[in-house]
Amino acid sequence: MRIKYMKFKIMAVAAACALAFSCAKEEVPAETGPAVRPAGDFRPGELLIKFAPEMSGILDKLGSVPATRSGIPSTDEVLEMLGACRISRVFPVDSRTEARTREAGLHLWYLVEVPEETDLDEACERLSKLGEVSKAQCNRLIYKNHRKAGAF
Repeated sequence: MRIKYMKFKIMAVAAACALAFSCAKEEVPAETGPAVRPAGDFRPGELLIKFAPEMSGILDKLGSVPATRSGIPSTDEVLEMLGACRISRVFPVDSRTEARTREAGLHLWYLVEVPEETDLDEACERLSKLGEVSKAQCNRLIYKNHRKAGAF
């Protein structure tokens, strides 16, 4: 019985040490100069923008079909300068779920396709300055985790 108790104590101490060291923070050196974004993190030539709720009526005219313009003059002007070739809703119109989509504000999110050589940071900055746009960001890549549930 005493040996089992000793094994339990050793395992508990080992687990506590592993936990303590896994939470230790490493110092990250301060970056100098412009931030460099890893190449694989974002889809080249794709931006996600969320329009202000007040633009909903204008955007409804677009429907679910990809278009070349949003129908909002100031936004279209910036998109033209960026060379945008297509704008479409991220969450397509579906009569079964449209009420919930609108309630959550997901109908305001649009995918904007621009030439791949476009500076996405500059494009986001230009778009976010518009009053009609509440958020502009690069389209992040999402990777699937191939591990089975419960496997380590």
